[in-house]
Amino acid sequence: MMNRLFFRRLEIKALTTGFSTLRQWGKTQSPKTVIWECTRDCTMACIHCGATGREGDRDDLSTDEIRAVVRDLAALGVKRFLVTGGEPLVRADMLDILQKAKECGMETGFSTNGLAISEENIGRIVRVADSIQVSVDGTTKTHDEIRKTPGAFSGAIHALKLLKSHGCRQSCMTSIISPLNLPEIGDLYRIAKENADLWRVGTVMPVGRAAGNSSLFLSDGQLRSLLDFITGRMDDSFPILTGENLGWLGKDYDRKIHRHDFFFCGAGIISCCIGADGRVRGCPELPPDPCFLAGDLRTERFSEIWERGFDQYRDEGISHTSAVCRDCSDVDVCRGGCRVMGLKGMNCTMKRVGSCNESRLPFGE
Repeated sequence: MMNRLFFRRLEIKALTTGFSTLRQWGKTQSPKTVIWECTRDCTMACIHCGATGREGDRDDLSTDEIRAVVRDLAALGVKRFLVTGGEPLVRADMLDILQKAKECGMETGFSTNGLAISEENIGRIVRVADSIQVSVDGTTKTHDEIRKTPGAFSGAIHALKLLKSHGCRQSCMTSIISPLNLPEIGDLYRIAKENADLWRVGTVMPVGRAAGNSSLFLSDGQLRSLLDFITGRMDDSFPILTGENLGWLGKDYDRKIHRHDFFFCGAGIISCCIGADGRVRGCPELPPDPCFLAGDLRTERFSEIWERGFDQYRDEGISHTSAVCRDCSDVDVCRGGCRVMGLKGMNCTMKRVGSCNESRLPFGE
């Protein structure tokens, strides 16, 4: 374990120091992944959603504007162009933009609630998207209630089955876990195995509709129970990924769950998000507040924003963290944890899973 952690520290140090060194030489390393939040509109009203509709009075980027951005990304050497929302398929030109990104040599993908995937458009979807994430947050009743949409569960499962039957390169089922669906974690695992290539598991973030609803956040004991469940299935051949908002899980959980990868928040270093209205920020989960913005594509090119912005993410001293974090022996691997979770003081997963005496919860399968 110690050897693995040693090499993990070296990898993270190489990423951050290498990035800083190149900048000192006047060269900013291009992002590997850019996420486009193509719209904040949606066909559902999920109780945990961080994108609660249109922000302010700015229009979304037009087709011509985002096409120009895609060309700029390709010229910069971006490898992956991913789309989120809102619901991406609400936007009529979204598949056209993905096709443009593929023509420019980038890998593509998008996240969806699945309702708009049909026999009529599935052929084009699997041609223009390399990976597709479909959200499933519970069994039929629970999922429909969380999403405030009758038929949401059946629509998501239908979408996953269409993706599989039409040869989607990678279909991922994503589940956001809260106290409402934690008792169904075994059912979610089974549903994912039956219908997708991998399962991505995250927890509710304290933004958007969830910001003021503490009942949606897992207690420390519930979080440990979730990680215990995942750990108990890591010997299975079915891949399970944990969401970035969980961050560094502490030495014990991390070595069991991140066997073939390691957590590193790449915001502002290897990735960033283009907001629906063209304002750029480090992470798609962060709200589009001025303090999180790096630039505006309506006044600057993406390459210019990437070159001069994101200082708060590129600080090797991790000055954004608290004094407690900076004094922690694991700060070089966790880097202060998830900034979004930090909005409500839930950014230290290691502390949450290591300090609570609440008993673990049993799960039925």
